[in-house]
Amino acid sequence: MRASAVATSVSAALRPDRLIMAILFAGALVAGWALLPGENERVAMLERDGHSREALAILEQQVEAGDRRYRTLHQILALYENEGNLPKAQTTLEAMVQERPRDAALKRRLAQFYKHTQKDESYIATLHDMIALRYSETVCRELIGRLRFKGDSAGEQAALQKCRQKGYRRPEDLSRLAELSAVDGDATQAASLLKSIDDLKRLKTTRERYQLLQLLLEQDQPREAERRALRWIRSARDDAMAIGLIDIIARSKYPGSAIEVAKDAGSPGDSISLT
Repeated sequence: MRASAVATSVSAALRPDRLIMAILFAGALVAGWALLPGENERVAMLERDGHSREALAILEQQVEAGDRRYRTLHQILALYENEGNLPKAQTTLEAMVQERPRDAALKRRLAQFYKHTQKDESYIATLHDMIALRYSETVCRELIGRLRFKGDSAGEQAALQKCRQKGYRRPEDLSRLAELSAVDGDATQAASLLKSIDDLKRLKTTRERYQLLQLLLEQDQPREAERRALRWIRSARDDAMAIGLIDIIARSKYPGSAIEVAKDAGSPGDSISLT
């Protein structure tokens, strides 16, 4: 009798409609759990509602627990910046760069942070890192200009060399490199740089032309000096510059070249031919 009652209750419990209801209830529980907001969603909701401090507290707990995901660090960085907490923003941004050392956009953001917070040495070091990672003419110009402004001629020269090896060809800066090389006693490189600028873009200033002419004469290249001097004189039509060029040649150990330039560049009776 008892066995029959137990069998009847088990059979009732296993009825298809009750089984289906149990499955649906379990599914609803799972779905409800899945719909509960995760930590990232909670942070986003708190930020949206203006509760940034509560959001920051959650994120700091996650980071302290070892969460180094990019999304987490990105969220906490934004909150630190909004709060004006620059030391923690810097630490977080540096950690992000350490996690992604080849992320050019992230390095650029770090560089801008250092620039805006006036951390000059860190800014310059990051510019160097950016160039090492990926060549950029804009970054090279910024680095060179910053070092020149600081009066760090050795650092500027090294940056110019580094950028030139990667393809930097800005005439004004290559001329500056030639000037620094000449000061260091490297006349060969100085002349080579100025010749390359003159061949491609033409030297624009009288000072640069005088400098190249002097270097060519010191390196015993009078024919090259004559050729370039004649070209400059004919293109510039500047008698004062022409007389200056001829005077530089005349004062060298090649006065005959000065006579040749004066004859070829001038007209009978003018100031150049009479020089």
